[in-house]
Amino acid sequence: MADVFMGLDHGDTVAIRAGTEQVFGHFEGGHSHETKISAVHFVRFRPPASMAVAFADLRQPVMLAVHHHEYHAEAPVPGSMREEWLNDLR
Repeated sequence: MADVFMGLDHGDTVAIRAGTEQVFGHFEGGHSHETKISAVHFVRFRPPASMAVAFADLRQPVMLAVHHHEYHAEAPVPGSMREEWLNDLR
């Protein structure tokens, strides 16, 4: 199953979407190479201030999206996680 995710940590593959904006994650290096990918990765997102406003407005959907080769998934980000993100951005 992990083979499906080879290369996930390269390029614009994981994003946070809020309204019409999206920001792609930047993966910490050293967790994969051409024949191996780690099960755990550290990903940093740098959302603009306008996205922080969307995080705070629970009426606006915020999604975490993964689009990598044949694998595509999206999930809503719950309010409790959005509150944590807002704390991190302060």
